[in-house]
Amino acid sequence: MEDAIRAFVMFLEVERGASRETIRGYQSDLRQFLSFARTLRPADAAPPGPEEIDAMVVRGYLAWLDRRREKKSSLARKLAAAGIDFTPADNAFVQLSDLERAQALADRLTPDELHRRLDRYAASLCPVGEVFGQRYHWSLMQVEYSTDLIFRSEATLKPLYEQLSRQAVLAVKAEQVASFLGKKITPQLAQEIGSRFATRIEGTCIKHRFAKTGVKMYDKFGRVLRLETTTNDVSFFKHHRKVEHQDGHSTRELAPLKKTIYSLIDLREILLGCNHRYLEFLSAMDDTSGGERDLARLTEPQHNYQGTELLRPRRAEIVARLAAPGVQHPWRTPRQPQSAPRRVHQLAPLA
Repeated sequence: MEDAIRAFVMFLEVERGASRETIRGYQSDLRQFLSFARTLRPADAAPPGPEEIDAMVVRGYLAWLDRRREKKSSLARKLAAAGIDFTPADNAFVQLSDLERAQALADRLTPDELHRRLDRYAASLCPVGEVFGQRYHWSLMQVEYSTDLIFRSEATLKPLYEQLSRQAVLAVKAEQVASFLGKKITPQLAQEIGSRFATRIEGTCIKHRFAKTGVKMYDKFGRVLRLETTTNDVSFFKHHRKVEHQDGHSTRELAPLKKTIYSLIDLREILLGCNHRYLEFLSAMDDTSGGERDLARLTEPQHNYQGTELLRPRRAEIVARLAAPGVQHPWRTPRQPQSAPRRVHQLAPLA
C-alpha cells in the first residue's frame, strides 16, 4: 500500500503538476485511510494491499469519518452557546444571525490558549517529553487568514464572481500585488510576482503570488466569496516591536515578524489589512452582472407560443450565424445581377 501511495504522489507531482500543499493533503488523507484499514486486521497482520481494499472497507471508512464530523468545531459550539443561529458548510458559514458577535467570538483565541492546547496534544501524542521536563517551542510555518463575504443566493454571486475573476486576471499587475501585501515594488522583486487562474474541483481560484506569500479569491458553495492571504514565511511582514541588539541594549523599531505563535495577534491585523486592500481594489472594478441579470429577466418568454426573441442568448447566437456573410440558405434565392440601365435614344426626324 505504501508503494501505491508513493506512485500516486509521483503521478500528482510529475503528471498533474500539483502544488506542495495539495500533495501533502493527499498524502495525509491516504495515510489516514491506511491507518483505518489496519484497524480492521489483526494486530500482527501485515498492512493491507490495494487488492484487499473493497467496497466494504471504503464504506466503513466513510462511516468512521461521518462519526468524527458529528463533533462540532469549537467555534460552532461557542456560537450555539451564545444563541447565534448559523448554517455551516465545510469550513465556512453560509448564514449567521449576528455577524459582529460571531466575529468577536472568533477573535477571542489568544496565543496563550493556543499554547496550552498544543501542549495538551503533545503530551498525549508524545509523552516522552515529560521525562526531560522541557516545554515545546511552537512556531508558525504556514498561515492563512480569510475574509468571507456571504451572499443571500447563488444567482447573485455567480455572475459577479465571473466578472471579478475575469477582470482580476487582466487588471492586477505587479504593483497592485505588492500594494495588497503592504510592500513596495523593486526591479528585483518584480520577478517574484505573478498571478494564476486555477480550476479546482470546487470551482475557480485567482491567486496573486509574491515570493512565498500570496492573496487569492475563490467562491465556496456558490454563496461565499472568500478573500484569503497566505504565507509560508511570516517574516515577510514587518511590524514595530522590541529589537534586542548584540551589545545588550534594545530599541523599538520596524522589524520582521518573529515565527513564534505569539506573533499571531499582530499577524492577524496585518493579514486582515491585506484582505481589505484587495477587497477595496475589487470594489472599484466595473460590475455588469446586474445588467446581465436584468436582461435575462426581461428576455424570458411571457407567452406560451413559440416566437422569435432575438435578445435571448441562444436565439441571438442563431440569428447572428444566419446573418453571417457567405451563408447559403435553401429559402434564399441568389440575387440576380442587375442589367445595364436603359438609355433613351432620341430619333432624328427624316429630311
